[in-house]
Amino acid sequence: MQINTKRVLSLIKRDWILHKRYFYVGILALVSICIFVMFLFISDGDMYLPHGVSEIIFSVMLFSVGSIYTLRSFREFNRQSDAVTYLSIPASHMEKFLSRWIITFPIFFIVCSIVFVICYSLFSIVAEQIWDAIFIPFASFRFVYFLEILASYFFTHSVFLLLALCFTKNTIAKSMMIFVLFWFLFAIFSYYINNGSVQADDSFKALLTSSYRYLMFLAVPIFWYLSYRRLKAKTA
Repeated sequence: MQINTKRVLSLIKRDWILHKRYFYVGILALVSICIFVMFLFISDGDMYLPHGVSEIIFSVMLFSVGSIYTLRSFREFNRQSDAVTYLSIPASHMEKFLSRWIITFPIFFIVCSIVFVICYSLFSIVAEQIWDAIFIPFASFRFVYFLEILASYFFTHSVFLLLALCFTKNTIAKSMMIFVLFWFLFAIFSYYINNGSVQADDSFKALLTSSYRYLMFLAVPIFWYLSYRRLKAKTA
């Protein structure tokens, strides 16, 4: 399957021209969430904040705004006229899918990281001057945990990209309900496995613990393929 890079870039440029207001709203949401979460930690009254604060702040920013942004990635299908216009664009289904994947994953992750670095740096200075609260400096960040956050979001993004194409009305509400339900069931299953309520030997538990990340990564291309097939089906 041939992919024309120029057409993919043109699709990204088109999305920027048509939907740049959503981009600005997303940046505003990232800034607001970063400041709000940092302020919550300050309100605890501790002068020296723990190491995990930076990872928590970044995770909340990435998953909250990123999930909604991804679920809104194929908003054209909410209206028949917009869907017809989008599907009539002279580009392949793969090019359209790839352009939205680039916007919602690598571009969004880069933007989120930049906003986090700027807001975290500035608010840390303000917090130290006004409330005597000291946030962890960048030199002391545990960047391996940020890689784990990225890996988790890599999987979550693929799920929400598929859900964005599964619904045409109330996409965010329906998708969140499904995602929370399956996550709840997974949490219950993990709890009972680890606490012995479900009959499972130690080797099986160890296998689940050591391989769940690999299973997540294996599931990602499956979700991509299903998303692509779903996008093609919308032209039928």
